[in-house]
Amino acid sequence: MNHTQLFSFSRVLVYVLLASLVNIMPMRLFETGGDSMFHFMLIECFAGQFWQGDFYPRWCMEANSGLGVPVFLFYFPLPYYVAALLYPLTYAGVSIYALYTLSMFLATVVTGITAYLWLRDITDRPRALMVSIALLFMPYRMETMLFRSGYAEVWAMALLPLMFMYTRRLVLGKKEAVAGFALASGLCLITHVPLTIVAYIICGAYAVIVAEEKWPAMVRLKLAGIGGALIASFYLFPGFYFRRFMLPPSEVDEPTPWANSFLSMQNLAEQGRVVAGSAMALAALVLFALYIWVKRSRIEDSLMRREVVAWVAASIVAAFLLFPVSAPLYDALKPWSGIVFPWRMQAMFMFAIAFMMAVWMRWFVLPKKLKTWKGDYGMFLVLLVLLSYFMVGIRNDDEAGIKKVTDARLIAEPEYRTQWADKKHFNDQYFFDRLKKKPPQAEIISGKGKVEVKHWGWDGITIAVEATGKPITVRLDHSYFPLWHVKAGEGAVTLKPEKDTGRILIEFPVGKQTIELYYCTSSGDYKFMWIFNILSALMAVWCLWVAARQKIASLALTKRT
Repeated sequence: MNHTQLFSFSRVLVYVLLASLVNIMPMRLFETGGDSMFHFMLIECFAGQFWQGDFYPRWCMEANSGLGVPVFLFYFPLPYYVAALLYPLTYAGVSIYALYTLSMFLATVVTGITAYLWLRDITDRPRALMVSIALLFMPYRMETMLFRSGYAEVWAMALLPLMFMYTRRLVLGKKEAVAGFALASGLCLITHVPLTIVAYIICGAYAVIVAEEKWPAMVRLKLAGIGGALIASFYLFPGFYFRRFMLPPSEVDEPTPWANSFLSMQNLAEQGRVVAGSAMALAALVLFALYIWVKRSRIEDSLMRREVVAWVAASIVAAFLLFPVSAPLYDALKPWSGIVFPWRMQAMFMFAIAFMMAVWMRWFVLPKKLKTWKGDYGMFLVLLVLLSYFMVGIRNDDEAGIKKVTDARLIAEPEYRTQWADKKHFNDQYFFDRLKKKPPQAEIISGKGKVEVKHWGWDGITIAVEATGKPITVRLDHSYFPLWHVKAGEGAVTLKPEKDTGRILIEFPVGKQTIELYYCTSSGDYKFMWIFNILSALMAVWCLWVAARQKIASLALTKRT
């Protein structure tokens, strides 16, 4: 049996599935820490509303003990669509933690497959498979999955190899590469914006160094990047536009959150185990690069020699952005961006190591010994499994604390506090206390009359009001945001935020009336938002059509030959 048969796609899928089962095993043996509870709440919110008919839940209605939060106006939706498709399993008794683990498993499988597709263009199939499996166990990925519980970040790592694959093909002048890169980068943008920015840095450096005709390649890459932004514009533009109603980045950022800050001695003191994994990755990258440099004369392909230079250059840029020396650059960017991602530059090292390994493995063993389940490779996998165990973060089994968070549907991250809410009305303890008080959903705070709640849900709020003698003001026990609208025909009614609490206030004239409130990003004063939904759909359809047309033509040519 030759290598082509032995490493057919169906067999590769089986190998990746088995490696993914091993990779994900610590999540079944231990409860992971980090932001896992945060993601459980987001999954519950997104998937619950999705299956009730809210096909893009930008507003979490029951979050923060019922006050709600515009979390998915800003947070990345694609990973939560994956979880939403799995959510019906909860009706059969599957826990959210198990569903979260299953989604992480799918992300791991996708990572192995996309990495294989990327590396298959660089090396032969056995080596591409081996490096793809090794990529699953690299320290930064294991830290993100097991220690920090970076759900969206793990899914982004699963899609980034597609950006690298199409960048390479774009540089080589492949016709479908522009559409492919646009589609891949669009998917990455709705999965995790900071990691996608990291990938843009890699791809830009790669195109500048590798392309023989640099200007045409850079123009194609820029056009493809714009196409990706258009595909993601249904999420990106509302997020950027309505960010002005939230706290400014300078008030959101913690002084030195280690997971988003520089690699420094303080990190070593606080999270030595995680920093040790980072040091291993850096050491491996340097060793691979030095070894390949020594052996560079044996690389006959001039394109691959330039690729090695490109990945080394990208790694140097990443190192600059990872360490405190780049602090002035981030300080200059902060007024325009709430994205803080020095620590995430390690993702660049991870993919650079994968490329270097694909090249380096040419001299690791003879091709006839290249069996991923035997000899040196088996020992290599055992080492990687031990490394993954080293990166596990075990969460304290605080059942009472977990129940409090779950009951309150807690999403009290500072970046989701609107500019109208005071700190004392937006913190964990405040939302926990609300569960005990159970304030009325609607109450009159000025004037005399009656108010009755007819309906209260993600699809809208309906209240019947009677004001006697003079106008009244009603307070709804829900957070105000400009995207709450009153249905047409109720023009005499105005919405505004209550000072400090940020709850919805409604002023009513004398008389009886029933009004309906609804939440929508493309209604009221923001009807122009529909254009971004249309742009996203048109660009995605065009990219899929171009990719499918090329694939169909290729298959037809294969059949004829």
